[in-house]
Amino acid sequence: MINLDKIREKFEKLNKKSGFNSESFLILKEGTTVIRILPYRSPERSTDDNFYYDFKAHTVSEDFKDPNSKFICLRSIDQDCPICSFYKSLWSTKSEADEALARKIKPVDRFYMNVLVRNTPGEEGIEKVKILSCGKMLMNKVFGIILDQDYITVEGQESYSILDLHKGRDFKIVMTKEKNWPRFDQSMPRPNTSPVAKSEGELEAVLSQLHNLPSLVKVKDLKDYQLAVENLNATRALAGAKAESSNESEDLTTEEYLENLKGDDK
Repeated sequence: MINLDKIREKFEKLNKKSGFNSESFLILKEGTTVIRILPYRSPERSTDDNFYYDFKAHTVSEDFKDPNSKFICLRSIDQDCPICSFYKSLWSTKSEADEALARKIKPVDRFYMNVLVRNTPGEEGIEKVKILSCGKMLMNKVFGIILDQDYITVEGQESYSILDLHKGRDFKIVMTKEKNWPRFDQSMPRPNTSPVAKSEGELEAVLSQLHNLPSLVKVKDLKDYQLAVENLNATRALAGAKAESSNESEDLTTEEYLENLKGDDK
């Protein structure tokens, strides 16, 4: 007799949603995308200096679609990282080939932010909160604008940055391409201040969508890091690393970055 409980268990397992959902990420396209940068997790736990979650990542394969190519740098969580140790050892050899390999696997900064994407009404007309994943180029632009006195609103003894929920500013991300790599030089905040939402009820609905950013960073088992180093070393010993430097951009598009992460949450 068929065991329906076993079938049901298998069915639920196959249809269980993983913690990683690429639809939660904002996919930037060439042109202008208007967003509002939101708190890290909740207003009570957020200040202007922790509205983002940052970490470093290694890419150990030239195939961006290889789900095993992306490794969260263990130093991001205060642990020894085998890939970082291997990376440093490559520089010590003074070999051009080793230096080229080191550049390819170097730890690269990555930042996550909760953002409200303007003009994307979801349920009950409330705009959708997405995760913006970006590299140093766009993040430096954001930091610079936050520090720019021209975009700090002063009222009496109080001052408000672009991040303020009620008197902040929307941010226009302008993405262009130069030699196939993204650039964000023209990105700027809107000139006028505005609230995140039109009412307290709408604001509560927006904040209820905030993503737990640290939970999105998936760390592989230590043995996977060690195996990656062994494979890199074997490839280097057998074939030698190519002497020419990698042209990989530190600001991968979100689509390229997500391809790396899809295999991390199995």
